[in-house]
Amino acid sequence: MTAPPATPLAALLDWLDAHGAVLPGCRAAPVPGMGVGLIASHDLAVGDVILSIPPALWMTRKSKHTRFGPVIAFAEAEQLFSHTMSRLALLLLLERAMPDSFFAPYLASLDTPSMPFDVAPDGPASPQSADLVAWVQEQARTTVEECLRLGAMLPAKFPDLVPPDAFHLESWRWAYGHAVQRSFSVDIDEEEVWVMVPGMDLCNHSSTVRNGYYAEEHGWQLEATRAWRKGEQIHIHYGPEKTSADFFLYYGFVPEPNPNDRVTLELVLDSSDPCHAEKTAALDVLGLSSSCRVGPDGVLPPAFRNAAVLWSLDASAFRADRLDFSDPRYEAAALERVAGAIDAHIDALPTTLADDEEALAGSELAYDLWPIVAYRVAFKRVLEGARVGLRQHVGRLRAGHAVPNDPQPGEAEGTHALVTVKVPVGGVTSVT
Repeated sequence: MTAPPATPLAALLDWLDAHGAVLPGCRAAPVPGMGVGLIASHDLAVGDVILSIPPALWMTRKSKHTRFGPVIAFAEAEQLFSHTMSRLALLLLLERAMPDSFFAPYLASLDTPSMPFDVAPDGPASPQSADLVAWVQEQARTTVEECLRLGAMLPAKFPDLVPPDAFHLESWRWAYGHAVQRSFSVDIDEEEVWVMVPGMDLCNHSSTVRNGYYAEEHGWQLEATRAWRKGEQIHIHYGPEKTSADFFLYYGFVPEPNPNDRVTLELVLDSSDPCHAEKTAALDVLGLSSSCRVGPDGVLPPAFRNAAVLWSLDASAFRADRLDFSDPRYEAAALERVAGAIDAHIDALPTTLADDEEALAGSELAYDLWPIVAYRVAFKRVLEGARVGLRQHVGRLRAGHAVPNDPQPGEAEGTHALVTVKVPVGGVTSVT
């Protein structure tokens, strides 16, 4: 009797085992609603090794098992890439097109990535965030342009390495999606390189774990940072600095809780303001900022708060010889203006936070709508918290108390705020 063909997962595990990967603390298995995950094979204590993947199995342009390093170097020199991850995506695409690729068992185990390339700008499936719609559309546009550029040049330049039919949009998005979602950063020869680590990328995300993986001379190692019971799914954190917008854009889901979530506030100075030119110039001279990110506590950085005060003043107050930004009357009026803009933004949304929370809690929400509604819940919670926090600050100011300062630390590179709220200001705040 002929044995049944191995499943892609079984073939991957056999391949890992044959080439020196060790999984002493886990086994790979299907997980409902999450594809495949890593399950603790026995009770694990902090510091126990869960898996170890040798460098020979890492998928990188510098791997001894690939012939495509020169192709990637050429594409770099010709500036054909739009994104850092596109280099790794090209490697994935070309290896997948090669039937005898060393990485074939790994590539065959990769299904369709969950990265979104389309989202409805309105209607029930809308994330209700113009920012997110624009980012998804930009992601879709740049992948199309990259695919066309690479497909037009590489097969002709490398006819023995690059099949002429390798580049079509579906295959490029498959490669790009997996490069973004499954790659890890490692230093190789004093250079940061993004690599695929077969086996390691079977870990699913949890927002409540601390990562314990690192690269060393013998390979990529994952250690337990907490105790795991036998049969528990082992998680890693996909990015402690990522916002819900980053998770939606790159992974197609929205985890909770996410303490990194922020919305952008943007001051818009009325073009008819009689001091428009002077106020705009004053912002630069004084080192103030017309935009910032705010969390659900409503605490604003001084550079933005003072800009809101400055731009809200009427002409006589603005042109006064001395302006005290700490005057609680001016500050309270400016913060109330910001809170009012958030009110207007919330009121204009077609569904409320309660509507979306109820939809998430119910059983009738379509699977493909879940991340979109979860995204709406995430940003509305920030908006609701921010406006409550701002009005508490206004109350403190009017009672003669100081309000807390947010030093506004630098945001991690590449992180996205969830929505942008426009705050109209200009020539209206007169206090007596």
